[in-house]
Amino acid sequence: MKTALSETVRQHFRLPANPSAAAFAEALGLQQEPGLMYLLTQRHPENLAVTHQPVKYHEQVMTSAYDTRLSKLKPEDQRTLFTLRNTLKAPVPADWLPQLQALQARYPDVPALFSLESTYHRLQQDFAQWRSSAEATLERFPGYLYAACHLAGWFLYHNQPEAVGSVFNGAFEIQAFAGEDRVFHKNEVVSFYSLMAQYHLYSQRFIRAAFCYSLVYSIDPKAPFLETLAEIFAQLPEKVLLQLYLFLHPARRRPA
Repeated sequence: MKTALSETVRQHFRLPANPSAAAFAEALGLQQEPGLMYLLTQRHPENLAVTHQPVKYHEQVMTSAYDTRLSKLKPEDQRTLFTLRNTLKAPVPADWLPQLQALQARYPDVPALFSLESTYHRLQQDFAQWRSSAEATLERFPGYLYAACHLAGWFLYHNQPEAVGSVFNGAFEIQAFAGEDRVFHKNEVVSFYSLMAQYHLYSQRFIRAAFCYSLVYSIDPKAPFLETLAEIFAQLPEKVLLQLYLFLHPARRRPA
């Protein structure tokens, strides 16, 4: 990992000199079952409401009215969208954005097509367009989860965590923002709680951040943002890390 740990932390966590981010996360206790973390958040709510568990998610199925609109695409346009998603990596083909915009013109009520443009601008590191496209998509499709995640991601990237709460209308649980009764796609849950983990770290709600990490890890252990989150945890002050370690490993606390 990039962050250098103190000798005290390494010895306490029983880590080698140059541990991986995943090894650090495991030693800290971030990879525990989210059910155990959920109980911990109940004991230590950190001035937040009790988390809504469990989150209902699926590999393919989504029950959002916005996302079901994808079924409107004609077969040839579905193939185009599939290709666009698969080629959204460096180097992006020169005609990538015009192809997406053509789909947007044909299906102006399908928010996934507009959210994909935000992803494009983020990967191109066009930060102004990333924010403006996310804002435009969220204004066009109020409550659309991926658009809100894009905008919240922009604020976190630019060290403006205080703006995240308003993006999600003060909701820190996915059901509270997007609906209690719907089934989420696993990528929705991963995106939302990856952002929430980072937000809670900035807000010094370390137990809630650990819960969010564990939830993401339980759904997708290879989620790319987990390494970044582990690095942010590793940058916490030594005293905070050691205290958090004891919270996450209550059996190892010394008797009073």
